[in-house]
Amino acid sequence: MKTIWVLAADSSRARLLQIESRAKLAEVARFEQPEGHVGRYLEKARAERRYDELVVIAPPQLLGALRKELGSELGKLVAGEATKDLSMLSPREREGWFSKDGRAL
Repeated sequence: MKTIWVLAADSSRARLLQIESRAKLAEVARFEQPEGHVGRYLEKARAERRYDELVVIAPPQLLGALRKELGSELGKLVAGEATKDLSMLSPREREGWFSKDGRAL
């Protein structure tokens, strides 16, 4: 079974979540100042094979900046993107944004 991580970010914070089941997301990491830190964290985790796919959810203006920060190797693991701001939602509200296989709706 693939391990899918979800990056839900806005300009001032980001949450990295792991899809555990259709109805459960577990927080992997939290970043109060995501710029620069998220890419390094994800690259290290990629090298350690901690996840297989990544779904990125961010407002449109931030999504472009995140694409650049992730680079080509991490970019290959991006299975989906959504232009939403889910970073402030409760865990239950965030879980409602995902389908059975973990792809962003």
